[in-house]
Amino acid sequence: MAASTKANYIIPEILTNVVRGVFSGNNAFIDSALVANGLVNINDSFDESDKNKIGNEVTVPYFGTIGEFEDRADGTPATPKALAATNEKSAIAMATLGFEITRWANNNGSTPGRTPEQEAAEQIRVAARRKMDSSIIAKAAATGALLNDVYSATSPRKLDRDLIIDSGVQWGDDGEKVGDNVVLLCHSKAANDLDKQTDASGRALGRETAAANKKMIVSDSLPLTGSSMSAVTATGTTPPTVTLAGTPLGPYKLQIDVVTGGASDSTATVRFSTDGGQNWSGTYAIPTGGGALALDDSFTATATPITGAKSVDSIVGKNGRTGITATFANGTYNADNLYSATAVLKATSLLVRPGALTFWYNRAALEFLPDSDPSNDSKLGWMHLYYVAHRYRRHPDGTLPGVIRLVHNVSPVV
Repeated sequence: MAASTKANYIIPEILTNVVRGVFSGNNAFIDSALVANGLVNINDSFDESDKNKIGNEVTVPYFGTIGEFEDRADGTPATPKALAATNEKSAIAMATLGFEITRWANNNGSTPGRTPEQEAAEQIRVAARRKMDSSIIAKAAATGALLNDVYSATSPRKLDRDLIIDSGVQWGDDGEKVGDNVVLLCHSKAANDLDKQTDASGRALGRETAAANKKMIVSDSLPLTGSSMSAVTATGTTPPTVTLAGTPLGPYKLQIDVVTGGASDSTATVRFSTDGGQNWSGTYAIPTGGGALALDDSFTATATPITGAKSVDSIVGKNGRTGITATFANGTYNADNLYSATAVLKATSLLVRPGALTFWYNRAALEFLPDSDPSNDSKLGWMHLYYVAHRYRRHPDGTLPGVIRLVHNVSPVV
């Protein structure tokens, strides 16, 4: 657990008030591209005004369809239609952010320009915005939306202008109503493919044209479900077998380097890189007798590095995480052994109509909950975010879901 240094201090009661102020109204997430483009409606209260009445689900109301005009003969009474209100229910989730403050930190005074409470509140808001973005993207990409899956392991189909246009046809004339207001969400690797599109003469189309004139939001929170790693290439002196499993979290050029040679009895150690050896993780022991090691260099990693402390700011993978597990065969490893593999990505992009998504959170329950750790003479603090990320089953202004999922290939990692 990381403790704040004596350069900062935080007063719990003040921090709670500042946090609630930062989250006031519906503007807490306004710097999110999803919110700025109108894709997500924000609601900062649950059905219960009491912060202690969290409940298990939120009821998201909207009107059902009134139906269509019907032909009738003169003198034949028409049958009235009911404009019924309907709703959908979504389960409430909880996310937590905690930190530790030493006694020195609590008594060291303020820093110029911004109080520690203001700094902490802003960092909490930014972390909450990232959580909102990732959870709403995950909800948007979940099954139940319209789908155009063109992924192929043998005949790769990347994201391109034709695929975007052809996918939008699923909305029928609903898509014509919103026109260019539709937003394309895609992974950075898919956006890179769009940037490289050319016309018949080899001239670059430009991102706007390649994206069929859709507004674009690039986010690596878009799922890579179904992605895998290539076969492992091993070099060096009689390298034992290493196999990979899991879903890579990015377009990785993975290398596993044996730092200290020896038998797989906790003598041999390795480090790993996701960018072809430019940046490395800490050094980890190969499991005794061989076995699986999660390639995780984050502060919350299960394994502990042999050298150095766990990283709180790893630049390997995604904040230290890779999504990959390496299984090491029992044997003798040599210091010149190097294992390499690249990610084979299966990407999901989204076409989203404005207002297709909603995010509810309980602002009243956002507060700093202090505790203490006598062994470190410090105070611990926790913040809990109760929230619901929701995709409407049917867009409020249409008859179909407001999200179309595009599942496709991306260019090979080089």
